[in-house]
Amino acid sequence: MGKTQHSDLEKLLAVIAKRFAAQLAEIGQSLQGANPSTEITQALARCADAQRLVDQLQAISASQLLLPRRQPVAQTLCALKPRIGAALSANCKLTVQTDDDPSIKADVDAEQLGEAICALVRNADEAGARHVCVSWTRSDEGRTLLVVSDDGPGFGSEQLSRPIAPGVDDTGQLSLGLALAAGIAKQHGALIARSNAPTGGARVTIDFPAPRESVAKIEETSASNARGCRVAVVDDEPLSTRATRRVLRAEGYEVEVFETAGQALGALCNGCRVDALITDVVMPDMTGPELVRRLAEENRDMPTLFISGYPRAMVDDLPDEAAFLQKPYGTDDLAQALRALLAK
Repeated sequence: MGKTQHSDLEKLLAVIAKRFAAQLAEIGQSLQGANPSTEITQALARCADAQRLVDQLQAISASQLLLPRRQPVAQTLCALKPRIGAALSANCKLTVQTDDDPSIKADVDAEQLGEAICALVRNADEAGARHVCVSWTRSDEGRTLLVVSDDGPGFGSEQLSRPIAPGVDDTGQLSLGLALAAGIAKQHGALIARSNAPTGGARVTIDFPAPRESVAKIEETSASNARGCRVAVVDDEPLSTRATRRVLRAEGYEVEVFETAGQALGALCNGCRVDALITDVVMPDMTGPELVRRLAEENRDMPTLFISGYPRAMVDDLPDEAAFLQKPYGTDDLAQALRALLAK
């Protein structure tokens, strides 16, 4: 899938997700105090399943931006426990086990790791498991092992023989969880394997490499170089905005986020001071170039980085000398583009 299509997918999924949420809320209100029929109950369940699949697709769509940090595994897993538990139904029990040794660390993006674990435990729950265990420890070779196991029916022989990819499970339902986890593992440079436990149930192991010294050095230098700089981000795509904010904060920047160009214009012309502006090109209320022109009319010129899901050649009304970055971009791409912008 190309970069432009990837950004369009994010927009489409966001619209679908909002539509599902609105429809489910409307149906729920209309059924208050009523005893819905079996058909209505089944329809609601299918809507909820569809919404969950859209959420997983959004997670896959957003997984381009990976921000690994050197973290103790015990602390990371404990912080994720409430989120993992919320992904399970009331009928499924969660156990989290980890080595308390603070020296056991891994280079992981906690946000994306949480997505992967939630996808795996949700798969186990939907397969009929009543107990899911998430454990994390260190191998003899210095690698960290994340294991998600359950007491469900386990993987079928045909499942184990196929590559991990989105597909249809044994019940005929579309399954994305394992593929999502595999994609996030690959981004981390980790290996993923599935098997059946000797005592029964499924087991998925993600084998993370030993921490790299370069990650710690990058974290130290990035934070010191950007300290004190404030950046405004204007983007109407929540997934893109969230990822961009995470990257910039990790680099040491202070970040102001605006969901519309109008919000940004009002704030930046009325006392909100920033050192640079990152703005989407195409937005509902006004375009990024129009926002920059309106700011200039108010004597609020500032270094600006334009971002878009479309190639630069397809973007109208963009000055030839303007700094531009096409979505989806990696963490290094964004950091380098902003450093170059501020260095001019």
